Amino acid sequence: MAASDGGHVEVVKALLEKGANIHAEDRKDGRTALMAASDGGHVEVVKALLEKGAKAKAKDHDGRTALMAASAGGHVEAVKVLLEKGAKTEFKDLDGRTALMVASDGGRVEVVKALLEKGANTEAKDPYGRTALMVASDGGHVEVVKALLEKGANTAVETPYGRTALMVASHGGHVEVVKALLENGANTDAKGPDGRTALIDASTGGNVEVVKMLLEKGANTEAKGPKGRAALMVASDGGHVEVVKALLEKGANTEAKDQKGRTALLAASTGGHVELVKALLEKGPNTEAKGPDGRTALMVACDCGHVEVVKALLENGANTEAKGPDGRTALMVACDCGHVEVVKVLLEKGANTEVENPVRHNRGRI
Repeated sequence: MAASDGGHVEVVKALLEKGANIHAEDRKDGRTALMAASDGGHVEVVKALLEKGAKAKAKDHDGRTALMAASAGGHVEAVKVLLEKGAKTEFKDLDGRTALMVASDGGRVEVVKALLEKGANTEAKDPYGRTALMVASDGGHVEVVKALLEKGANTAVETPYGRTALMVASHGGHVEVVKALLENGANTDAKGPDGRTALIDASTGGNVEVVKMLLEKGANTEAKGPKGRAALMVASDGGHVEVVKALLEKGANTEAKDQKGRTALLAASTGGHVELVKALLEKGPNTEAKGPDGRTALMVACDCGHVEVVKALLENGANTEAKGPDGRTALMVACDCGHVEVVKVLLEKGANTEVENPVRHNRGRI
């Protein structure tokens, strides 16, 4: 075992001539000499062991075969030797992964090609419903993705959670992988059970190049994912201004609301994302729209003390006299929260100081 692990081929041959047990397993992990040699990429040792009858189908305690070990390490010559000796590509380890999945996960493109040439199944799935294409897409391994696509890997396969290769690549911001998938017909508007699309995934992560690519392929900007949020909403929540601009250029609806009744402007104002607020305001959204708590974007920004957002909203006609469900105006909110700079800005814009604050139980004017 030690000689095989170290790649000492002459020692291995000598031991075999002396009758060493070629099928012996390590008590700790169940590995055989062939697995050890394959794991290290020791091709000549692998050949010597196979010539003496080593079993390529043997598995260790994790269910891994010699082929999986060689594939994980990217040892393409060892992989080829094992395949020539009939190593099975369809075997799975205890994690439900085939050699192709293992190689795809590690970005081992030459190993992937060798496995595919021997008929490795591109559609085999792990317990999570992931194929080799999904695993490679998730890891951003574009050359592996291309090799799989050339062999007809299905871009439409979904996990039980409704995830496609395009979605995971978009979420990770893997531009070249997304490009390859789109060129091979990946559906931009495939949805998971929660309504999430690739565009929503990319927008959530602020991956603007992916967003632009999806939009060029006609991705639907109005599709709604978890909590009723469209791509514009999640990008606004995250403060991803370039993504917001790209979505707006393609006509994303600024008045769309999530399940709570929030608009993108309300989300951006809450987060204090001033450049994003300005981008939205250029498209003329309704500054008087109220969220689930009955407050406008101006009230929310005043509550949070986002003075630059307050300025932007006021410059675009936000109403200083609008009242929330408790009867308070933006000025009252800013005063109650102690945001002096916000108060100054509101006063400069003529906010009415004579309105009574109902929260103070008529204890006087503010």
